[in-house]
Order: sequence, then structure tokens, then C-alpha cells
Amino acid sequence: MDTEVFFPVSELGVLQARLVCTGCPVRVACREWATAAGEHGIWGGTTREERAAQRHADITAAAVAVNGWAVAA
Repeated sequence: MDTEVFFPVSELGVLQARLVCTGCPVRVACREWATAAGEHGIWGGTTREERAAQRHADITAAAVAVNGWAVAA
């Protein structure tokens, strides 16, 4: 597979890359690595922006759990 598929320049390209990721046996590990590394492109079926948002949500949830903070909805 041409790796350029995973660095799309259009929304159609994003959809095509996600389709390739569907059913991949290493999808979760791929996404986790890209999240930790701050990679560009589609990794594990997610965009960089989606991974950043999920990472922020995970960090917030961890802070709430550790500190018992109340979070406004």
C-alpha cells in the first residue's frame, strides 16, 4: 500500500485512509503510538486532531479521578 494514502489532503482522502484502517489487526496499537508521538496523518483510523482531542479528554479524566475535581458539564 502506498503510504501517501495515510497523509490525505482532502476529506475524501481521509475517508479512504479510514477504510484501509478498518479491520486492521494493529489499529489500536497504531493509534496509541501516533497519539503518544504526536504524528501527522491517519493512524489507527484517526486524524491528528481526533487523537489530540481524545488525549486531552483522557488527561482531564485522569486529573478528575486523581484529584476528585468537579467538572462542569
